[in-house]
Amino acid sequence: MNQLCQKLLVFFQSRLLYSHGTTSVTHLVAMVSISLLTALVSQTCWAVDEIPPDVFLRDYQDALKRLQADLDHGRIKGKMKENLTITGKNDPIRDRIYKFEYKRNGENVEKLTFDNGVSQYEQRVYVFSKTPFWISRKSESHNYSLNDYGPFPSVFKVFLDDHKRLSFSASYSIGNEYVHIMMESGRFVVRKATRITQNDKPLIRVEFDHTPADPKTQIYGMTGWFLVDPAHNWAVVEHEVKKNDLVNPKDKQVNEVISGSVRYSNREGCTLFPEDVSLTILSLLPDGRKFERRYQFQLEECSTDPIPDSEFTLAAYGLGDVEQPPGAPTNTLPYWAFGFAAVALGISVVLKRMARQA
Repeated sequence: MNQLCQKLLVFFQSRLLYSHGTTSVTHLVAMVSISLLTALVSQTCWAVDEIPPDVFLRDYQDALKRLQADLDHGRIKGKMKENLTITGKNDPIRDRIYKFEYKRNGENVEKLTFDNGVSQYEQRVYVFSKTPFWISRKSESHNYSLNDYGPFPSVFKVFLDDHKRLSFSASYSIGNEYVHIMMESGRFVVRKATRITQNDKPLIRVEFDHTPADPKTQIYGMTGWFLVDPAHNWAVVEHEVKKNDLVNPKDKQVNEVISGSVRYSNREGCTLFPEDVSLTILSLLPDGRKFERRYQFQLEECSTDPIPDSEFTLAAYGLGDVEQPPGAPTNTLPYWAFGFAAVALGISVVLKRMARQA
């Protein structure tokens, strides 16, 4: 339809140019008619490219459910480049490359393994399951040790999600947030959805606003646009958004502009995963300087094959029980039995003494 529109516009515009310079009434009427037809065709083409917001949301949410179901299990491994800079400083405050691997085996079974590349080598493994745990080792030749520091810190889940959105789940993440979470947890409004062509590829450009359901617990709103590829599972390929402080909207220091792009893999069995992901977060510091964070993920290995449950246990690392890490609840029946037996023995001894005294 777009090609037909373009041909019609070219034809009418050529007729308009051909008629330019003539002064007869007939030609003037023709010029006006052609101008009106050009405007009409242009408006019609524009209308055809528009997608009603409710129609887009319906189709996109259905596609998003299928995409998440396809990514219910699998693994992805690659390199992460991290560069943090502040204007006015000669050297970046952080510039590192490290490897990480993410594995998923269902909704609540996930694992993140990464090599810390800041100062000295350290490999950490975070396992999220019914009994979450994290372990570490100083080098590949060292054994793993269990870190038992009480309840699992919530910051670990944030850390996992940050890496997941830049790799495994990049196809449904924008502005460093999950699209489906924004749709479920607040007011997600599609202002405009338009079919476009970019690099000879048909895409859909979506302009949106998002307001969280409870600004007291989530103070940031988001506005911007993103591109999805309907021919590639409706995956996100590019976005640019702005996060706004809903509590202090005039405080520009906390506002962020986030932009990103995703290039997907053509490896067999890995087309749902990104080959390359870029994300830039630009914010202002209290003194007016710009703080820029750049992240780039590069794929090395990937698979959508199911992963054995045993890989998410301490036993996989030569530690603890196969089913649960040390310190997790165990069967307490033997301890209760032992306690009752001890109490019964004590009572019998007391009764015997009382009988002798009588």
